[in-house]
Amino acid sequence: MKALLVIDMLNDFCHKNGKFYSKRMNKLVKKVKNAIEIAKKKNIPIIYCCDNHEKNDIEIKKWGEHAIKNTWGCEIINELKPVSNNFVVRKRCYNSFGEGNLKTNLDNLLKKLKVKEIILVGGLTDCCILLTACGAFYRGYDVTVIKDCVDSISKKNHEKGLYYLRFLSNAKIISLRQFDKNY
Repeated sequence: MKALLVIDMLNDFCHKNGKFYSKRMNKLVKKVKNAIEIAKKKNIPIIYCCDNHEKNDIEIKKWGEHAIKNTWGCEIINELKPVSNNFVVRKRCYNSFGEGNLKTNLDNLLKKLKVKEIILVGGLTDCCILLTACGAFYRGYDVTVIKDCVDSISKKNHEKGLYYLRFLSNAKIISLRQFDKNY
């Protein structure tokens, strides 16, 4: 069983009024929506993994306030809103599985769904995508990344992220077309 993980497609990153708005992330919205539609068609469970910070989180100290719990910024962008049979995992660190006292319920959810492989879309390639992939790798999951459905703050960072995804988590890198046709 596979699951599509949609990482951090939130107002603070994808909406023009978001605190860390990025045109590169905004351009992903349509492609990620296509990946979600393909997953629905293939009966692949869809799990949204979303930053949901407390104001005193270590990440906030480094980057400044973003995706603060119970704010507009931590909401999934309207174009990608989950439907009733989707799942949402709230996270307070880069890795969607969480670390230490920031652990999430993602691993338990994947086990409950009998998932063996995760398929990653969203952002950032060299941050939350990479660290979620590493978290999955260490928990025994196979990792696939849809390369045209992930991005970073620059092309250089995106390409480095793809390199490290292969190198560190043994991720299979595919295109959206491959996901649709051959996967």
